[in-house]
Amino acid sequence: MSSRSRREQVDRLRRRISRLLTRHRRPLAAALLALALVLTASTLRPAGVPQSRVVVAAHDLAVGEVVVRSDLEVISIPTGSTPQGVTSNPEVVVGRRLAGAVRRGELLTDVRFVVSDSVTGPSDSGRVAVPVRLSDGEVATLLTPGVVVDVIAADGRGRALVVASAARVLVVPEADGDFFDGALIVVDATPSEATALAAAAAVGPLSVTWHD
Repeated sequence: MSSRSRREQVDRLRRRISRLLTRHRRPLAAALLALALVLTASTLRPAGVPQSRVVVAAHDLAVGEVVVRSDLEVISIPTGSTPQGVTSNPEVVVGRRLAGAVRRGELLTDVRFVVSDSVTGPSDSGRVAVPVRLSDGEVATLLTPGVVVDVIAADGRGRALVVASAARVLVVPEADGDFFDGALIVVDATPSEATALAAAAAVGPLSVTWHD
């Protein structure tokens, strides 16, 4: 092939490329801009951020619910964002009862659960979980799981009677500002105290005093 023929081929190729670039200049410019943005973002993104594995709720959970494995997920978050009291082991919280409602994706720290292990049912000590409706719902806002209380009822003669002594509060409802019907809490008690609490609740309102 002569030098002239090669030059003609190069000229034809150059004109073809020029026409293609002219025809597709806008899509090409957009693609180049997108590529530049991706490269810039990858350059600015910090590399090697330490991650920690934490247990979170897999879906919304209700107050008083006993956690099972399907309620939990393990995710990774930046280590600096990890609060105290979290765990990376789901088995640590399986079987525990929630002291308050939990939203999907919420970190499950130790303070989200009731203190007493007897909440899941009869324990080795024979104590059971008993619901108690307080006549004054605002009193419940002063209680927290783990507080030890005496449950008091009126005996029908104007006198106060301790129905359950040294009962540990297991569950306290979230305050919603509506205390017209009082408030329901859960305490642990002996089986005989549970029977007495049920009988007292059928007669009149209940209240509590708590220990220091």
